Amino acid sequence: MAQEIKMSASGLKAMQDELEYLKTVRRKELAEEIKEARSHGDLSENSEYDEAKNTQGLVENRITELEQMVKNAVIIDESELSVDSVAVGTHVSIKMIGDDEAEEYDIVGRTEADPINGKISDESPVGHALLGKAVGEKLRSCCPPAIPSSTKCWPLPTPQTEPEREETMEEQKRNPAQGLSESEQVQVRRQKLADLQAAGNDPFTLTKFPQDAYSADLKEEFKDLPNETDSGKQVALAGRMMSKRVMGKASFAHLRDDKGDIQLYVRRDELGEEAYAAFKKLDVGDIIGVKGEVFRTKTGELSVRATELTLLAKSLRPLPEKFHGLTDTEMRYRQRYVDLIANPEVKDTFVKRSQILKEIRAYLDEKGFLEVDTPILTPFEIGASARPFYTHHNSLNMDMVLRIETELYLKRLIVGGMDRVYEVGRIFRNEGMDPKHNPEFTSIELYQAFTDFHGMMDLVEELYKRLALKICGSMVIPYQGKQIDIGHWERLTMVEAVKKYSGVDFNDWKSDEDAIASAKEHHVELPEVPTKGAILAEFFDAFVEDKLIQPTFIYDYPVEISPLAKRKPDDPAFTERFEYFIDCTEYGNASAS
Repeated sequence: MAQEIKMSASGLKAMQDELEYLKTVRRKELAEEIKEARSHGDLSENSEYDEAKNTQGLVENRITELEQMVKNAVIIDESELSVDSVAVGTHVSIKMIGDDEAEEYDIVGRTEADPINGKISDESPVGHALLGKAVGEKLRSCCPPAIPSSTKCWPLPTPQTEPEREETMEEQKRNPAQGLSESEQVQVRRQKLADLQAAGNDPFTLTKFPQDAYSADLKEEFKDLPNETDSGKQVALAGRMMSKRVMGKASFAHLRDDKGDIQLYVRRDELGEEAYAAFKKLDVGDIIGVKGEVFRTKTGELSVRATELTLLAKSLRPLPEKFHGLTDTEMRYRQRYVDLIANPEVKDTFVKRSQILKEIRAYLDEKGFLEVDTPILTPFEIGASARPFYTHHNSLNMDMVLRIETELYLKRLIVGGMDRVYEVGRIFRNEGMDPKHNPEFTSIELYQAFTDFHGMMDLVEELYKRLALKICGSMVIPYQGKQIDIGHWERLTMVEAVKKYSGVDFNDWKSDEDAIASAKEHHVELPEVPTKGAILAEFFDAFVEDKLIQPTFIYDYPVEISPLAKRKPDDPAFTERFEYFIDCTEYGNASAS
């Protein structure tokens, strides 16, 4: 029996409207986009076609998901909500024990969860812990990053009773930031900054702090320090305050620096009355400098006992709410700086990317390749099928384009006598966007004389094995639930790959008509010009690509989809070209010229 999904009437209506739009409008739009993209010819470099096909799959998955949710929807009856305990549909005010401020949330079904806008799912750790709790009741829940925290809740059901409304107003008087919108919280923080500046304590006049230690280094240095023991080492740390727990004369906070997080122990007797009062007014997100002694607490957490605390920069905007962090995918990509603050593991991706580029350069340099820089602003010359960005050069009074490839200039260097060249550079293509295509991206393109595409396959395989060992420390890389074995690469011609995964043998097709009949039999979409080679490529898209999880070279591409590649002397219907795939995604493309 399908599980019931609780939601509001407005939530169900929004879901039904989305379902109707996807079925009646978006499906037709995507069909037209795919048809238009196909008319451009070569699909191997056609990001608009890839984008439309990917979006089509996502839309169909979403339609199936919505249909199931609508079918199992159960509408919340707000008239049945209790004013005595929390249930789905209840509005609650939650305050961390020891905090001065409370935060308000609606408890909703999982399909309507929107933490950024104050809606938490009844299936989330916090939402589930709140269910059934009464006004003023204390509870413990596990909040990211899985740190148990004590909270006290004030359920505020809709409609509120008069006593509850009065209690809420009184609580808001005691805690001015409670229930404020983000813009109102910004105003409160700006006022705090103005008060500091008026008192002659403007944090933005400070430009230097004598930082001499990092959290991760201290944890490594004192990993054997026993509980309830002082290290005797005085340190100066600097970073962003990520949490604050005020508990009378002593408080705890967490500071995040360039290498991780560390706990701060702040006591009024150690810091002084005035400095401790200033600390209590700090907001989560503020940049601070701390001096103190490293010690380990009774519970075993390495901490710094603060003897001096300095506000270095005031955070004027609140960080993403504490229970769920920044989860909205679009916001994470548009505001990378916020993503790095809320999700520190993202930084590791930036670090590894830098290490990978450094190691690629080292490998190619060792192989005798010369790194070069070629023009980004160029006349209208193309070596690939893509729509460029246009600009105008005022001094020369001529239109120019941002490069869509580095190919032509690199090939000219080969002609000029440089046997091995490469470039790591930005490429600009004024086309569609999807998870695999971006209008601006980094390309690594290299050319080598006196070798063939088999030699280039060897180079790619050797390079990836080196990167895996040096950057990740293993040939087996865990990625999105899969174990990718970089130590083993399969090599298949496109004909072999199609036969392996679809059972269809290209060599059985004696004519284009045979290929068309086979495509219809296997429900494979026919290309605009249905030749044997073009239909083979369609079989590859339909049956093979989504099976290539482990590293695989696919070579000998049909000439129909590789017009610029060199034809095989012994079989002109195919070209000396390969692509390699990892986790069902094309990672590179190469050919003989």
